[in-house]
Amino acid sequence: QNCEQLHSDAWIEVPGTGPDEPRVRVAQPPGWEPAPEFAKGPVKLVLRNVSLSDGVSNPAISVSTGDATDGNRSPRDLLNDTIKGFESIGAQNITQVPSEICGFPALMVNYTTPPDEQISKTSYITAVSVMVPLGAKVFNIVALAQSTAPNNPTFMADAQVMLAGLRIAMPR
Repeated sequence: QNCEQLHSDAWIEVPGTGPDEPRVRVAQPPGWEPAPEFAKGPVKLVLRNVSLSDGVSNPAISVSTGDATDGNRSPRDLLNDTIKGFESIGAQNITQVPSEICGFPALMVNYTTPPDEQISKTSYITAVSVMVPLGAKVFNIVALAQSTAPNNPTFMADAQVMLAGLRIAMPR
């Protein structure tokens, strides 16, 4: 695959993908550690950086994978459902930019979520949603970077490398 070649000293493979699913690797900048207790259901990997905490929450990156196949709908058409999914979890102020990751159709999406019982400040999320056709199926890979202090320069730089630098490969 023709993936953007962003530099990272360490990479982590997203665990829990089946033998017939695309493989995903994410850059792992210094300080970003796996938090397996938060990886549930479609969320296969969560990395947190406690050194970037703003006292309210720790910035996190999460990667989800799932089968998005819906009849004969094209990957690009399926991407439109991504926005509906974000809206269904309370996303506000949504902006989106069509993109490509490793040659696959993608959307770069920014949105906010309001404060709630768990997080007392607005969360700022940048997400990349990628549709990967594989045989008769289409897999959706979603990587999210979220923080309550999104203007932290280290967070911004790390999130850019982790999201834009996603590496997606076909099954072995």
